[in-house]
Amino acid sequence: MAWLLLAVFVALAGLTAAAWRAQVERQNDQAFAAQAASVGASVTTAVRRMDDLTLAARTLLSSHPDLSQAEFARWYRAMGVDQRFSGVSGFGYVEIAREAPRDVVPPGARPYYCVARMSVAGPGMAGTL
Repeated sequence: MAWLLLAVFVALAGLTAAAWRAQVERQNDQAFAAQAASVGASVTTAVRRMDDLTLAARTLLSSHPDLSQAEFARWYRAMGVDQRFSGVSGFGYVEIAREAPRDVVPPGARPYYCVARMSVAGPGMAGTL
């Protein structure tokens, strides 16, 4: 009789352990899914904000094609990019040219060249643009 009772308790302990493990795995999967959804939403929001900034700059440049570097920097400050768009280290505009500009970097012939027309560096990023 004692062996039968021991066997029943061992079987119950095994079933309880298996059920507990399955529950822990479900909880881990649910926690991961919730965190992944949160990160995905944050990334989507950040990309949309950067897209808004890019569209605003594109509108500015298309409506004022003769915009100067100083005017571009003034627009950047007026937009409050450093405060409103966290993570932006600066903003620049390049034009595609078919002819090689003087002192092209890297040197060499290619079908087109990306020529920096104007740029604004964010705080602490002046050496990068």
